[in-house]
Amino acid sequence: EMFAVVTGAMRAVMMLVIPIMLLLGVGADVLIRCLFGEAFAPATLSLGILSAQFVLTYLAMMATICLTILDRAWAIAAVSFAGILIDTVLNAVLVPRAARWLGLGGASAGAATAQVLAEAFVAVALLGLIGARAFDRACVSSIGKAILCCLVVIGADALLRPLGPVRLASDAALYVALAFI
Repeated sequence: EMFAVVTGAMRAVMMLVIPIMLLLGVGADVLIRCLFGEAFAPATLSLGILSAQFVLTYLAMMATICLTILDRAWAIAAVSFAGILIDTVLNAVLVPRAARWLGLGGASAGAATAQVLAEAFVAVALLGLIGARAFDRACVSSIGKAILCCLVVIGADALLRPLGPVRLASDAALYVALAFI
């Protein structure tokens, strides 16, 4: 029964979080400029990268709750500690390189990339500890279709960039249309 609840909850949360993450990612340039001004424009890439972390964090949280119920606290602690180590190593490697390659804002983009990769490790490891019982066919299918919709919207957003902030309304409409198809 717990796995049925976890699967349903995971599917519902992902269906809410994925489109929010998508619009945050593709609209990072507009959001940064509107909220903080032109001086913070170099943070655009970092916000775009970090937007992916929301999905990963929610997956990790749901897996942690499930593993806690299964009395696997030490496994959670081990994965969390490994995530911290991975994040530290990735920051040491990526931050200086990204700063050189990307210039202004590059260091924060490197740190954002390190954080997302470390969170991806944690989410995948925790979900791996639960196993396939946490996913049914409908859950995997729904999440897969949402990710496919995201990829199409990201491609369309790249083509619509000349439209400026207006493109975000088109992006949202396209996602909704694809989701219902």
